[in-house]
Amino acid sequence: MNLQTEDVIDVVKVTHGDTYEYVFLFDSSSGHAKKRGDGLDAKSMKKEWHSKPSGMRNVKMERKEGYLGPHLDPSVRAMVVIGQEQTMDFTSDLDKELGPFWLTAQQREEQRHDREVEIPLEQRKRRVKQKSELIPELMLTGWGKLEGQMKLWKMKHPELVRKAAAQDIEINITPATKTVHGWEGKGKGLLQVAYERGWIDKKNYKSYLVMKYDDDGNLIPELSLRHLIASCTDFQTEKSQLEYVCESLGAKALITTKYHAEYAGEGTEVG
Repeated sequence: MNLQTEDVIDVVKVTHGDTYEYVFLFDSSSGHAKKRGDGLDAKSMKKEWHSKPSGMRNVKMERKEGYLGPHLDPSVRAMVVIGQEQTMDFTSDLDKELGPFWLTAQQREEQRHDREVEIPLEQRKRRVKQKSELIPELMLTGWGKLEGQMKLWKMKHPELVRKAAAQDIEINITPATKTVHGWEGKGKGLLQVAYERGWIDKKNYKSYLVMKYDDDGNLIPELSLRHLIASCTDFQTEKSQLEYVCESLGAKALITTKYHAEYAGEGTEVG
C-alpha cells in the first residue's frame, strides 16, 4: 500500500502540480495503521534493556510539557536536554559511559556485553531447536543447499522442524549454557527512557513496573512505566507508516473508521 500510495502521489503531482492539496482517505485496517519502521512504540518496550536494538529512532525533546517529568534534574548527565535528541538504544558515547542508571560501576562493566553462562544441571530442559539452530545443520544437507539459506529463513518454524526430521537431524536439544544479553548497543527499555525524561524517582525506582495496579485492580499511573511513556507527546502523536509517507511527499493521509472503507468514497478498494 505504501508503494501504491507513492505512485499515486507521483502521478497527481505530475498531472496537476501543486494546484491542489492532496488528501487520501484510508480505512483503519491493520495494514493502513502499521507503524513506521523506526516508529515509537511503548507497547514493544520491555522494562529493562532489550536483547537487541529497539529499532526506534532518536527523538528531539521539543519542550518540557508533554515530554519531561517532575524528577528532571538538569545537573544529571544522563537526563535529556530540551532541544537535543534522546537515544532509544545504548549507542551514544554518553550512553556507553553511563549505562543503565540503576547499575553500580562494577555491575555496569560485568553486564556490558553478551555472555554465555552455564545452566545448573537441575534447571536444564529439553526443547525443540530454534530456527537459528536448525538452519546451519540443514545447510549441510543436499536438500538444504538446493533450497538455499534465504528460503530456509522464510519458512515457518514447524515446517523447518519437519524438514529437519526428514533429513534425520536431531530436532531436540538440552542446552548446557544460555546467552545473557548485555546492555551496550541494545534498546534501553522503559525504565531507562523514563528516567532520562525525569519520570522516575530514583530513590524508589524499584517501585515501578511495566503496568502497576493496586489491590482493587486499579492502575497506578505514576508507577506504570508503559503508561508514563505512552502518555508522552511524541509517543501519543506517532504517525503510521502510511501517514509518514504521505506527509513526506507533501500530501496528507486520513484514517477513517475501522471496517468502513466506503467512507473514502470514489476509488476505494472493494474486497
